[in-house]
Amino acid sequence: MVAAGLFYELGHVLNLPVDMFKIGKIASIVRLVIWVALCLGPILSLKAHPASNVMPDVGLVVLPEPGLRLTSRNQADFELGKINSLDNPQVEHRFTVRNEGETPLAITNFETTCHCTTATVETIADQPVLPDTSVYYLLPGQAMVVKLAVNLARQPSGPLSHGVALRASGHECAVARLYVTGEMEVALAVSSSALDFGQMKRGETQAQPLTIAIDRRLLSGDVPPELVVQSAAESVVKASDFLRIVLRTDGSAQRERTYEVIVQPKQTGKFSARLVFAPITPADYRGTIPYDRAMEIFRGMQIDVRAEVTAK
Repeated sequence: MVAAGLFYELGHVLNLPVDMFKIGKIASIVRLVIWVALCLGPILSLKAHPASNVMPDVGLVVLPEPGLRLTSRNQADFELGKINSLDNPQVEHRFTVRNEGETPLAITNFETTCHCTTATVETIADQPVLPDTSVYYLLPGQAMVVKLAVNLARQPSGPLSHGVALRASGHECAVARLYVTGEMEVALAVSSSALDFGQMKRGETQAQPLTIAIDRRLLSGDVPPELVVQSAAESVVKASDFLRIVLRTDGSAQRERTYEVIVQPKQTGKFSARLVFAPITPADYRGTIPYDRAMEIFRGMQIDVRAEVTAK
């Protein structure tokens, strides 16, 4: 109906044959402005309040604290700063939220950003919460402490942002959002997790560089584990390397090892291989990080090598 009125008035203003009632052009211009406002109002409203950022204000608020950035009463980010995965295999923060509304709230679900993130309610009104509790009731004025934990074992280098959305009974949207943010410095970083050689001819030889930076606390005598080929089908993949030291801005040292990965396929079709670190026994390991933790990091690195091989 709004659209029909808009086109009617627009047609009259432009002298189109739609004026069946001989209405004055000035009056039509005024009504045209009104119709345009009616059409644009909902559009501008949606743009100003995107659904992805809007949460209903049901009285649940995040209490302020040092390092906490409140984006609204019920949304907050806690800044962790720079995080090294060797120093911190897991990061945690405790948020305090309080029911400042006039009715009780029943928190029924916690939706985390990934499997590496967990959210646990520790206390309600300063009282411990039983581990098997499934619904958390907050009376007006009561506060709840939520512990957010993020496992860093598989986190890449760069910005870190993980959190949880709290849902309450009777509300379709989440009623609070709690996040931790920071900058990850990983103990082991590769220049590329996949080397794609594209189309090659059988017997042809190609090479690509690969650089791996390793925190020296993982190393045994400044030497990383051997890089080996795994599941290589009808191929020859060689790695030649040289060693040099890279100083980070915080003053600690890493070892950066650069490899040249050479591929020489012997058959046509899809060529694939995987580069991994060779296993290390506890007797051979000399790093300062606990053996199990170091092996978890080394096993987490896998580099895929692939190509499509055609006849000569």
